[in-house]
Amino acid sequence: MSGSISYAVEIYDAKTNRLLYAYVAKQYPNAMNVGATFSSLEASKVGIRKGADELLAEFK
Repeated sequence: MSGSISYAVEIYDAKTNRLLYAYVAKQYPNAMNVGATFSSLEASKVGIRKGADELLAEFK
């Protein structure tokens, strides 16, 4: 009934092709998010949003 998404990001310097940052996480929708709990596609969308928000928070 629920879904999840594995989220992996690699950020490279375009000039030197050097790896600057790597991020890997597995995201799940909140149990109170009923729409995402019953739809694996919606769960994936929520997981992507959560992963992107967490990655952005790492840079702040």
